[in-house]
Amino acid sequence: QKSIAHGYNQSIFPFYWLYKVSSWLLFSLFTLVVLWQLIIGRLLERVMNYANGYVDNFYFFSREAQMSFFNFNLSEWGMNVNIIPFKTTITYLLGADRFNLDIIITNTIGNILIFLPLGLLLPVLFKHCRLFSIVTITAITASFSIELLQFFLQVGQFDIDDIILNTMGAMVGYLMFKTIFKVNLFIKEANLKLNKG
Repeated sequence: QKSIAHGYNQSIFPFYWLYKVSSWLLFSLFTLVVLWQLIIGRLLERVMNYANGYVDNFYFFSREAQMSFFNFNLSEWGMNVNIIPFKTTITYLLGADRFNLDIIITNTIGNILIFLPLGLLLPVLFKHCRLFSIVTITAITASFSIELLQFFLQVGQFDIDDIILNTMGAMVGYLMFKTIFKVNLFIKEANLKLNKG
């Protein structure tokens, strides 16, 4: 069955292996970029700053300069949590006079764009991820995990808006996949009709 499927793929798509390898490389690159941007890079920056005697943390709100690398204060940790949907997004959009444009774009459009490749690549790599619901659940789980890691490592706040926007990005990516898939199918059917005619 596998050899028949492989032969079928080779006949309809001669560069199938290149397509698969390229997809995996893109997915690996996407994963690395996301982890670097949202966790690893921030953590390294904090370590370097702390090693140089700079104790402030740009990613975790604190009323006072932190005297240690890891600071646990329940009230301050509460300041770094938002569980009200779209609260942060509305604050950014309505407070354009208080925030730089790059901060607004990064925290709204950026959160959508960063997960767009996930919705595009998941159905390409995994057949069981070709359902909208599976891609959505995977995006929610991945985004939720990143938010928790950021929060507990004190390299970001836990914000429900980020999870919503990330998931929206994955949904847009999935819709792009479906559109490309349908266009590709339409072209193949049109070519078959022309060849038969």
